Amino acid sequence: VPGTSIKPFLLVPKEKARAAQLGKTLQTVLIDLPPTLRIARGLPSLYTAVQMHLHWGGLDLETSGSEHTLDGMRYVAELHIVHYNSAEYSRFEDAKDKPNGLAVLAFLYAGHFENTYYSEFISKLAKIKFAGQSTKLTSLDVQAMLPENLLHFYRYQGSLTTPPCSESVTWTIFDSPIVLSHTQVRTLLENTLLDWHNQTLRNDYRHAQPLHGRLVEASFRAKPTPGNGGSRQDPQTFPRGQEIRILPTNPASHGARWL
Repeated sequence: VPGTSIKPFLLVPKEKARAAQLGKTLQTVLIDLPPTLRIARGLPSLYTAVQMHLHWGGLDLETSGSEHTLDGMRYVAELHIVHYNSAEYSRFEDAKDKPNGLAVLAFLYAGHFENTYYSEFISKLAKIKFAGQSTKLTSLDVQAMLPENLLHFYRYQGSLTTPPCSESVTWTIFDSPIVLSHTQVRTLLENTLLDWHNQTLRNDYRHAQPLHGRLVEASFRAKPTPGNGGSRQDPQTFPRGQEIRILPTNPASHGARWL
């Protein structure tokens, strides 16, 4: 059955934010986003950005900390860009526990090459070691921090990954990872951020959960991967991590782009 519910994205704006606030909570680091950043098309309602935050694993780079898996593989970390349904609710707090109240764009990280667009963000982490601390990023280009290919993604209706885990989120997980160098990843993992016990904050992720009958759709149809007899979107090869069933859509008509 084709995933006909997936529509093209229209994300605005393209220009850089002049500045952004980087803060530390007990569980993660987050960047406050301007309300001018929003999903204007591709979902049933208008969704306005609130913040972006990270989830990561342990000191060993093999102890990966993404909250979603692809082909049963967990990535080194995961970025969430959180939006609320501003067409129906005036505030994030009002929308966060409502059906279709939130939309989260999720991006997976892989450690390979230096990513200069993350240089300031990573360098400022030393200034927010403790919960409640914050610092300013002089310039934030959200688009540059994301992978180039925003056409290929997965979509399902799910929950928040932190308590109270409300069933209020339209999840979009992009297939192309964000690339960071091993040095950049280690800066995030090694003695940068502290938890409430003054220990290095690690493993701030929720393990992949069973689908419980949820349908996961894909915006694209993948070619078979050489050597494994299938593809990442093949329902028979995907279910190792999260029991995900993928229903491909028309690859020519769907995608994501920035104005």
